Amino acid sequence: MDDIRRWLGWPPARHGRRYAVAAATLVWLWVWAGGLPAWVSPALQPLASAASSAGGTRAIHDAQDIMERVSEALNRIQDIQARVQIVQPGQTSSLSTAVVDVKAKLPNLFRVTYIKPDAFTDMFYVIDRDNRRVDAYYPVTDTVVRQRLDKVLAERSLPVADPQQLLQLPSPESYDLKLTGTESLDRVLHYIVEARPKAANGTVYRFWVDGQRWLISRVEGTDERGRQLVQVRLTQVRVNQGLAENDLRRLPPGAQIQVQS
Repeated sequence: MDDIRRWLGWPPARHGRRYAVAAATLVWLWVWAGGLPAWVSPALQPLASAASSAGGTRAIHDAQDIMERVSEALNRIQDIQARVQIVQPGQTSSLSTAVVDVKAKLPNLFRVTYIKPDAFTDMFYVIDRDNRRVDAYYPVTDTVVRQRLDKVLAERSLPVADPQQLLQLPSPESYDLKLTGTESLDRVLHYIVEARPKAANGTVYRFWVDGQRWLISRVEGTDERGRQLVQVRLTQVRVNQGLAENDLRRLPPGAQIQVQS
């Protein structure tokens, strides 16, 4: 669990459930921190013909091709919004589920709003790199806690300092990546990229990359025994809808703002 806790950007367990659940809603943002290595596997050549119709005129042969498509898609995106579902095994046999809405104005501003669990409904975070701050709104007390971004990064291990990273794959400096196959999700061809940690006994991730829009739609993390640790699904994805920065930064009228140095 220590490995998955670091992956989620959770604080140490001693801080308790309140901060752990809050940080978990940012899980999906971490997984796009880096790029794909260039590699070629002759065994994957049959994927090219299956992918050509979904991927345009350039066929997909290997992970390098996926990297190029994802990079090109990222360069075209100015803003993005999506609903994100995060599922993890609970302390018993049950599953813990969090649902959030994410809105981002690339490259420096994003807003994460809780939908589920019910105890966190309407709580939100605004990560603002231009103003170097993080605003966290707690509806129960109608309070906004404002902290310096550098302090949050240092003390709470915020997964992403650059929202533009949310559309990328794990860094090849820490993971060995491999294109393992294709799968249809919601009638759209997806490419499955496996990321194995270079360090021993780490979490293995699989990423489903949309073969039309070249965005990540799904992430699964398993331990070395194949037991699922986390699943992330992205739906209702919209790009370049003209999101306004003022709307992303907007705080509830009358909310008390507590500034922490």
